[in-house]
Amino acid sequence: MTVLNVLLQSHFLYNGKWSSKVDAKLIDTIVNLRLETGWKEEEILTFFLMTAAREIHNMCGMVFNVPELVTSIRLLAMRYQTFKEVINSKGTYWDRAEHFVHATDSIWVDIIEKNPFAVAYYYHDDPKYNRLR
Repeated sequence: MTVLNVLLQSHFLYNGKWSSKVDAKLIDTIVNLRLETGWKEEEILTFFLMTAAREIHNMCGMVFNVPELVTSIRLLAMRYQTFKEVINSKGTYWDRAEHFVHATDSIWVDIIEKNPFAVAYYYHDDPKYNRLR
């Protein structure tokens, strides 16, 4: 029997000045601007990023530049893809109400071997998954 010793999700998803609150503001701002402008391209306009930086600063006083936000968006995309892989893996069940992915540790080991970042979802689903679609 495999027993996994896994750090909490926040260790994998947030560091430095990044937090769940900052991610939420970034996502909400980008999504709202896309809807307001009808922008459908995958590329995120610099104007959107600058607006998000201002919104984040107004919310919590943190200062982010465009390259930092681009890096965060890439990480959010990786999170989305990874969590999607996890919940589509054979032997897993995503309990949305409990925010938890059920799987045996042996299945988790297989998933983590394919994508080491998947370990971030061992204890909890991705809190931003539905907003990232």
